[in-house]
Amino acid sequence: MLDGKAGDYFTTKLMGVGLVNLAWWENGFRNTTNSKRAIVRVEDFDGVKMRVMQNPIYIDTFKALGSERRADGLAPRSTRRSRRRPSTARRTRSPTSRTRSTTKCRST
Repeated sequence: MLDGKAGDYFTTKLMGVGLVNLAWWENGFRNTTNSKRAIVRVEDFDGVKMRVMQNPIYIDTFKALGSERRADGLAPRSTRRSRRRPSTARRTRSPTSRTRSTTKCRST
């Protein structure tokens, strides 16, 4: 598409503001991986759990392909912290963090 009329239009617009178009880069391909089976055909998505961005287009796309959507784990930091299970073992002092004695030694 960008090698045709649309690309010529944008190249002219860029030149109008002093920029030179060197190339177009299309960033549309996506890779999918999972630990169950190879995905070669559309049918291979059926029943596979996939992590999907929290974006309605991605969610609907993978749902239409037949995969089960999982949370992507990219929630804001404050949300992640509140969902974390509280630790049963609290921080303990390391041997190097002992408090120093306040007893003063007299030099003779």
